[in-house]
Amino acid sequence: MKERAERSQPSGWESERGMAKNGKKETIYTFVCEILQRELCGSSILAEGIRVFNRHGLECLKKRAPFITICSPGINSAHATFVRTIVEMKSHSVRITNDMQVQGVDYIERMAQAQPERRKFSVMIMNITENVLITLEIINGERIGMHYGPMDFYKAPEVLKYILADEDQQTKAFKFLNSLGNVERPLNTTKMSRAGAFKLKAVPKDLVCVSCHEGII
Repeated sequence: MKERAERSQPSGWESERGMAKNGKKETIYTFVCEILQRELCGSSILAEGIRVFNRHGLECLKKRAPFITICSPGINSAHATFVRTIVEMKSHSVRITNDMQVQGVDYIERMAQAQPERRKFSVMIMNITENVLITLEIINGERIGMHYGPMDFYKAPEVLKYILADEDQQTKAFKFLNSLGNVERPLNTTKMSRAGAFKLKAVPKDLVCVSCHEGII
């Protein structure tokens, strides 16, 4: 990973690597997502199947769009309920300021609103050359914030591995029926979407039962 990262250090905010397979130009966000997906997925039992999404410009945290979200397995797009942690990318030529760290705290607050059963949250602010980690732990209603760093680009993935392996930083457990497969945006579906199906003891009057399955979402 070190050799590849050294060859590909970004030369600007939208440093490009060429054309992706789908014909779109790849950016530094895509590159970092590739590294994180490869390095983090399966790094611990709790990191099995995790998904890394490039959310640049796409909302997923109550009208906020963090650049990279690391989510629990089983979903096809980032959703606030299933975000394990966030990596907010900044230009490598810009120092990480207090304002940027406040932005990270705002992301944590929005994660906490979407995951009220969880008690510990983390966000990493990254500009490749120096990276910082912000954490929030809720103990008996008291909110305790911590700041770690700066750390270099090679230390950052190791810290993220620790976060993903931390039992206190997991999203709420969920399970989809195998017959239904992965569900796209499971908590923001349309009227025509089906997130799950259950076996009924009896069909209520005026209800047409199209297909019945046993299982739990």
